[in-house]
Amino acid sequence: MSTTVAGFWVAGAWMILPFAGLELAMLGTLCGWMVRHSGDCETVMMVGDRLRISKRSGGRVLRREFPRYGARVWLQPGTHAWHPSRLLLGSHGRFIEVASDVTEEARRALAKDLQAMTRQMN
Repeated sequence: MSTTVAGFWVAGAWMILPFAGLELAMLGTLCGWMVRHSGDCETVMMVGDRLRISKRSGGRVLRREFPRYGARVWLQPGTHAWHPSRLLLGSHGRFIEVASDVTEEARRALAKDLQAMTRQMN
């Protein structure tokens, strides 16, 4: 118990205790979420004749591979002005979204770089 909470409790303001407990529970929950997601990342690699995508989120890993000859980069515009665009990578009708947690400018720059790389491959 913090000294501030103890001071309020001693002064007779015991109703502060549930709120202090709620605050500590929220802090613990957020710290747990941060630890669980601290290793989140996305990796896009072009290895030989394959485009390899790996997404790690909260301990789960999603891996997809596409043939290089059909690899496509699609920057799908947002449905409304306040919705971000979506960067999709894939081939033959199967796509996976990448870079969903970056700014719009970074997503556009990444799309441009990936399009240049796939053009070199095709």
